[in-house]
Amino acid sequence: MYKKNKISRTLSPAIALAILAPGGLLSPALAQQSEENLEQIVVTGTRGRERTVNDSPVPIDVFNTDDITQISLTDTNDILQTLVPSFNVSKTNFSGGAFVRPARLRGLDSDKALVLVNSKRRHRSALVDLDGAGAQAVDMATIPSVAISNIEVLRDGAGAQYGSDAIAGVINFILKENRDGGAITVDIGEYGEGDGQSVNVQGNIGLPLGDDGFISISGEYTDNERTIRAEQYCESWWCADQSNPKYQTFMGRGNSAGAYVQTPVFRTAYESGHPTIIDSGNITQPWGQPAVESLRTFFNAGYDVSENSELYAFGNWSESESNSNFFFRRPSISVFKPMRTPDGSTFSYLDLFPAGFTPQSFGDVEDRSLVAGWRGEWDSGLTYDFSYRSAESEFEWNLQNTVNASMGIESPTQFHLGNLVNEETQYQADFTWEFDSGVLLAFGASFLDEEYDIREGEPASYAPGTYSVPDPHG
Repeated sequence: MYKKNKISRTLSPAIALAILAPGGLLSPALAQQSEENLEQIVVTGTRGRERTVNDSPVPIDVFNTDDITQISLTDTNDILQTLVPSFNVSKTNFSGGAFVRPARLRGLDSDKALVLVNSKRRHRSALVDLDGAGAQAVDMATIPSVAISNIEVLRDGAGAQYGSDAIAGVINFILKENRDGGAITVDIGEYGEGDGQSVNVQGNIGLPLGDDGFISISGEYTDNERTIRAEQYCESWWCADQSNPKYQTFMGRGNSAGAYVQTPVFRTAYESGHPTIIDSGNITQPWGQPAVESLRTFFNAGYDVSENSELYAFGNWSESESNSNFFFRRPSISVFKPMRTPDGSTFSYLDLFPAGFTPQSFGDVEDRSLVAGWRGEWDSGLTYDFSYRSAESEFEWNLQNTVNASMGIESPTQFHLGNLVNEETQYQADFTWEFDSGVLLAFGASFLDEEYDIREGEPASYAPGTYSVPDPHG
């Protein structure tokens, strides 16, 4: 392959890690190995000129395949959190964090860390993290860990080189370039409480493209069941069976709180001691890690056109489905107030949800990208890199087990809320020229088009119904 460009990626950042020890404590073999590490060439944080670990003026980390595989985790976010002290990502039961997990580097918002793949800018997710003051970050979980050869982390501000989205630092994922061989791993587990069962299958295979090329293909399938860390809501609040005449005086009109518990379908409740009563495993307010099912793929390819030039391409496609729960809606809230229908009768959502309800949010995230380019060095010594990047992230949002109160008896209980779509297209040309004096000139041009769409869902999810005004039929 085109070797010089592997060392010096035009207009890309450079990162390296050195572990130093007193020379007197090292054996000759270890001392020699340490010197070799100090001379390691890195590709993140430079303007075209290669650097060694010893030359790097910024705090930098480099993690190779062995570092990644030694961790008993498969999600790329979790791996980074284990390897990088200043990297933090959490799992949440509510908000967009149940679908895309925004990460923070050095305590700054998730959109302040620049994410690169093969030294090319990675597109952002369509989902905006409201917990991060409206931050729109990269979904690093779409990169299967089995596809990664190295991870380079620059833990210092790089805004002068990259812009404001690199204030916290730079994370550069270098993909595998194997033209033969492969690997497959299967991980199965669960939490100590007996829930949260997980299955993860990852695989990678390298294939030759003629005599001078390669294509490395990686894939990952994950199925994580939810965890439940909550108690039965009816121990402090109450649920009632509106259809049973015995309980018609409930809701604060005769019965005592805490006497009834709710069934898994969130519809019926039974008196304490009833043969069909359920235990605290079936609760009105689920709390814990959401269920996630995902399929992710990535490829990386290169072909030597000549000794000094190379065609390259890489990209991904992934889809994931997840769900989260909102807070339990008690039967005493205003949505349950009786409404008058056109024929003069009254209607209450207690007829539909006699014991209250817990809305459930479902998200489908689809992510796809393609980067292609031509790079090399002309006889004059001028290096070049022409690239094209196209990417799209789409989030489809659905809601179940709830109502549009303004529609009254005509309200459905499940809704398609809409889609969020982020699209990016970029054309870029990078050049470097080194004078005999050692002065390096780096220049180039870039055109980036970003589009963000908020697409409406079904009308019932947003349209005001007849009951948007009090008692329209009275």
